[in-house]
Amino acid sequence: MGYTIAALLGLLLLLILIALFLKTTYRVEVKKEGLEEKLKYNVQFSWLSGIIKRSLLSEEAVKEEAVKKEDAKPTSDRPAKSSKSSQRKQKKEKQEGKKEKKKKFSMDLGDLGMNGIANIIGYSITLLKKIFVTFRPKKAAICGRYGAKEPDTTGLVLAASYALAALLPFPMHIEPDFEKEEMQFDIQLIGYFRLWAITVPIVKYILKPEIWGLIFPKKAKRKPKTKVKTKNNLEVDENGNRI
Repeated sequence: MGYTIAALLGLLLLLILIALFLKTTYRVEVKKEGLEEKLKYNVQFSWLSGIIKRSLLSEEAVKEEAVKKEDAKPTSDRPAKSSKSSQRKQKKEKQEGKKEKKKKFSMDLGDLGMNGIANIIGYSITLLKKIFVTFRPKKAAICGRYGAKEPDTTGLVLAASYALAALLPFPMHIEPDFEKEEMQFDIQLIGYFRLWAITVPIVKYILKPEIWGLIFPKKAKRKPKTKVKTKNNLEVDENGNRI
C-alpha cells in the first residue's frame, strides 16, 4: 500500500513538473470595427501542442460565434427563439448570482507605515516587470484607421503613430481619415510562456512579510479578564461583574 501511494505521489509530482516547464502558447486578438461598435477580444491558450485549449471571448465575440454556429445548423435543428422578457430575466438572475458569490475583501494599510507601503509598491512593480517579460509577445501586429473631427488632430495622431511605430519591434500601420470621425483597429499578439516563470515570482511575492500580512491579517488577541476577590471570596472582573 505504501509503495502504491509513493508511486502515485511521484506520478503527480512528475505531471506538475511537466505542466510547469512545458510551453503554453497564447494568441490575443483585439478588434474595434467602428466608432459606434463595441470592443471585441479573443484570447486563446493552447498546451501540449494544441491538445488542450482554452478561449476567453468578449460578449460581442461570443454572440458572433453563436450566430455562426446557429447559421451552420440546419433550419429544422434550430431551437425556437425565447422571448425578450425571458432572456432579460435569465440575464438578471445570472448577475444576481455573481453578486452573491463575490466576497468582501478589505486591506488595512494603517499598521504598515510609510516604509511598509513603499516596500509593497516596490515588490508589486518588480512582479509586474517579471510578468511583462514572461508574457512579452514573440509576434505582434497593429493596424487601424483613425479620423478626428478636426483634420489637425488627425494629423497629430498620425505623426505620433509613425514615431511610435519606429520604436516598436513589430509592424504598426495606421491609416488617416481626414473626412469623418472614425476609429478602427486590429491588434494581434502571439507568444508563449512557461508556468514556472510566473509561479515562482508570484509565490515569492506572496511570501513577503508585508504582502502576507495583508492577505492573512492576524487577529487581535483578547486580553484576559482581571480577577478580583471581594470580602466574601467572590471573584469579580474590573467592572464589578461576577465571574
